[in-house]
Amino acid sequence: MMLEFQLSLFALNVGLCCFTAIALVPHKNQNSYPFIVCFLSLLACLFACEWLMTNPFAPARSFWLLLLMMMSLCVAPSALVLAKSIGLKGAEINVRGHVLLVLIGWVLLIPLAVTVDESLRLAFASGTLSESFTLIVHTSMLLSVGVFLLQTWWVYSTCKRFLQERMSQNRVLLSTSSDRGVELLRLLLVAVLVCAAISLIRVVYCALFDEFGFVNMMISLFQSAWVVWFCLLIVWHINSQRMGLEHFREAVFGNDEAGGAQKAKYGHSPISRARYKEIVEKLNRAVDQDKIYQRASLSLRELCEYVDVGPHALSQVINESEYGNFYDMINRRRVQLASELLMAKPETTVLDIAFECGFSSKSSFNSAFKKYMDVTPSAFRNAPKAGGKTLTVSAL
Repeated sequence: MMLEFQLSLFALNVGLCCFTAIALVPHKNQNSYPFIVCFLSLLACLFACEWLMTNPFAPARSFWLLLLMMMSLCVAPSALVLAKSIGLKGAEINVRGHVLLVLIGWVLLIPLAVTVDESLRLAFASGTLSESFTLIVHTSMLLSVGVFLLQTWWVYSTCKRFLQERMSQNRVLLSTSSDRGVELLRLLLVAVLVCAAISLIRVVYCALFDEFGFVNMMISLFQSAWVVWFCLLIVWHINSQRMGLEHFREAVFGNDEAGGAQKAKYGHSPISRARYKEIVEKLNRAVDQDKIYQRASLSLRELCEYVDVGPHALSQVINESEYGNFYDMINRRRVQLASELLMAKPETTVLDIAFECGFSSKSSFNSAFKKYMDVTPSAFRNAPKAGGKTLTVSAL
């Protein structure tokens, strides 16, 4: 009875991951979609392997254990790639380092692979698994678990950095550290830690106690509760605040698409041509004449209230412009103004100019300025033509 219940939990996990992946099909044109589906599919495959490994009637149980451990080494890197796609487009990850860790983990599983194939067992283990060879198998598996934990710590640290950078960016541009991307990054951080914790607890328990005991069943129950929580939160993000599917993609995954993609994205928008022109005029007046971007606390919501336009309509107008997103539109104007003030006010400090242009800190000012001008503000002031470039902005 206990075994059947545990098998049912694994089947439930597989179904939930598959259902959530299917629920994201309307977002297949979004760049982050493949990474989310890949992560969910990998989780589904892991649970399927656990089901096959636990089922006493399933053949080649050692093979499913091998496959489970090999795929487990890919969970953290796939979560890292997903975090990068959700967090910051320009964020860097050490691809070679993570690939090397995966390969090391796979190499350590070679003794386990020998036990799977009968011909290899005859060649390397003299037909039977001796105590010494069994010790080698168990030791290599534990070392592989160690690589998995090291990998998890590395991925968690990198994802946490992405989250902090995203929150810092939001505080500068949106006057808030909470958005859909931040919430999903936090969810992903929890997912990485919980996956690692459950895997470690299960390995330790199965090594010390009976494989199908009550405690093992409770571990599976907790695992299923986590999967339900994880999948439901993703689905909740899709339907939260009654946002349209297209606007949800913009809010959750960022606004880094090119202008052409944005136009396709809003191909069936209900905004009329006259209304569109009216929004453009209001936005140009607020940005170019009133210079609202000089407000350090400016957020998209505040801009919507200022021009008296709904967030979805205003986002569409900005995203279909040459800027592509709210961040770029505001930062370009701030940096353009800063480049003019740096030359026009040589007696004013760089920090004072940063505050005057709407930046809330010197670090965010330096980062944005270097992004658009290729040099730091101080270097631009000292030699504006040595490596710098001219930044021009136009009305929408």
